[in-house]
Amino acid sequence: DVLVLERGKSDLDLAETQYADTWPEVVNSAAQLIRWTDQTWGAVANVLGGGTSINGGLYIEEEADYFQENFGEAVNLSEFYESSAWVAKQLAVPLRASSIGQRYADALHEAKEGVAEPKPSVRMVK
Repeated sequence: DVLVLERGKSDLDLAETQYADTWPEVVNSAAQLIRWTDQTWGAVANVLGGGTSINGGLYIEEEADYFQENFGEAVNLSEFYESSAWVAKQLAVPLRASSIGQRYADALHEAKEGVAEPKPSVRMVK
């Protein structure tokens, strides 16, 4: 069993939560500024749908090297990726291309931190 607690307005009442291109506005309209115990400022969702309503549901799947370097043999990569794909297929709507997403990919590519045309995955469609 899983209990999910959420607070705030319905994401259906905040149109800007429905599109990745409106992310900057969403942080101001659907998030609450907080200060963590280490004195760092942050923003947390104050809308039904939680963090996925204010960040476009962005999920970045790490490459296998990350897990191997940080967890060694403690992580069964094939089980991890299989379960990750299963959860994504059950809960996620594949990310569609957007102008903001393409600009972000281009900026990463220009900084030599990524590719301009990321390969599609179970969470992204062309």
